[in-house]
Amino acid sequence: MRRASTLLWISCFAILATALVEAGRARPAFAEPLATGIGGFTILGAGTGDGGDARPYEIVVVVDNYAEMLFVYSIETANDRRVQLRGGQNLPALFRSARGG
Repeated sequence: MRRASTLLWISCFAILATALVEAGRARPAFAEPLATGIGGFTILGAGTGDGGDARPYEIVVVVDNYAEMLFVYSIETANDRRVQLRGGQNLPALFRSARGG
């Protein structure tokens, strides 16, 4: 009985020591923010699903908090460096239409 108790305590301390060592090695998780806001604008970048993994096509959604407008910009092809306005909408009108009004 004494030997089983001793082995149990040794196992307990070994697990505790391993947990403490691993906790000391842990690095905080980091995820790049997808949306950011500054100066009355909120900007969100997202992939379109086109272009493959090597050169994905992306869009940028910009919300103008003062004028209550939403704008969507994109790049036509991965090799094109021109940003094109795809559309814009008044946010109150957009939410009204989404509610069926």
